[in-house]
Amino acid sequence: MKKLTLLVCIFFLCISAEASASWAYRFVVYNHGTYEVTTEQVDSDRIGKKLGKVTRYSDREGTYGGNFSNVYPKGTTYHEIKGISPKEQIAVKTGTDAYIKAEYRGAYAGPAGGPGGVWLSILIIVLLAAGAMFFYHRHRTRKRPT
Repeated sequence: MKKLTLLVCIFFLCISAEASASWAYRFVVYNHGTYEVTTEQVDSDRIGKKLGKVTRYSDREGTYGGNFSNVYPKGTTYHEIKGISPKEQIAVKTGTDAYIKAEYRGAYAGPAGGPGGVWLSILIIVLLAAGAMFFYHRHRTRKRPT
């Protein structure tokens, strides 16, 4: 029974391991790259085609998939800036015809696509539950009188 209690404790530690802390800077993630949000406005006549949008917002540190932001809500759009490669800078729509510049800072360390972190968490939970059941069953079968 002590092993089962220990496994349950480990399980709850694993699922609550996400840290809540302040980020180093305000950013958006686009196409697996991290872009630091600046305070510099971009004129609407310099805005090119829509590149994508925020697919997940969180103010808690962690690794997330998709076009993630620690500043802007889900649905906020990203746009190219005419004459500048999206690998250098993008524009983030902050309101009606209002855009702010975001500068590329490097590759994002989160999951490559979609909510991959969720699937990893589910896999860990399933494996821990299977291990707990295995040890519980093994413990019960050893104690039976013959």
